[in-house]
Amino acid sequence: MRRSSLAFLALATVLAGAQATGAPQNAASDAASRTVKITRVVRIPLRTVAAHETAQDSNLQLPDLAVSKGGDDEPPQGPDSFDVSADGGFLITDPLMQRLARYSSDGRFLQSVPLDFVPAGVTLRPDGAAEIKAAHSNDVFLLDPGGQIHRSESLPPREAAKVTSPHEGLVWRTAAGSDAIHVHLENPALTLLSLQLLAAGDDGSAYVALESTSGQSDQGIDVKKSVRRYSSGGKLISQTGNMPLDYYIAPNDELRVHKGIVYQLMTTASEVEINVWDLN
Repeated sequence: MRRSSLAFLALATVLAGAQATGAPQNAASDAASRTVKITRVVRIPLRTVAAHETAQDSNLQLPDLAVSKGGDDEPPQGPDSFDVSADGGFLITDPLMQRLARYSSDGRFLQSVPLDFVPAGVTLRPDGAAEIKAAHSNDVFLLDPGGQIHRSESLPPREAAKVTSPHEGLVWRTAAGSDAIHVHLENPALTLLSLQLLAAGDDGSAYVALESTSGQSDQGIDVKKSVRRYSSGGKLISQTGNMPLDYYIAPNDELRVHKGIVYQLMTTASEVEINVWDLN
């Protein structure tokens, strides 16, 4: 995937202002980590809807999610957020149909949850409730385990990762910030653009998304992305290979982690693909 302005600004910031805050403690062991290929791909069909078609015109119990091709002045629209339930199933936004759709772990349609607003994001909380962000406002709603929808407030984000130099960064698993993991980019030809803490496991492990680049070309910035699993002691255990980033619809929530398994939402022109890597 080629990114130009945003990635260029990130690259310029890293090169111009980042300073190392300490030598990485786990750099020597990073080369011994295990690189995991895609374990499987869950495929959910899409149906193309006309620009004038609305949720009120459609049967919301249809198993297929909806996508529009967009136009000269607007990009394609369709599923752009998801999360993974306790049983390994999926809860996916269907913004054109103003609903959430539940699927089994193998992509079988289970349930439609109609909404009276366009969803822009969904996040499952530890208690099983789903936090839903509205697309055209700052409103946040909560779908409780009983199926009722209430107004709510989003859980406050916290700063959990920081790029400290072109090849290094820090990730904190707790708000206290005393257990930082040193992230080291081994390839000297790559520059670290961003870090994101995706999840922390019950065993103290941390799952970190990295974006890096080899620089600028005629087509913009060539961005590479992967997810790493670090042990409670900060050792790099396993990581995905470079993830596909040729999105047809840019996701609001791209990556999720559940029980050591990394999931990536990728909406193409014909289907929703959920790429799966098992980092256990």
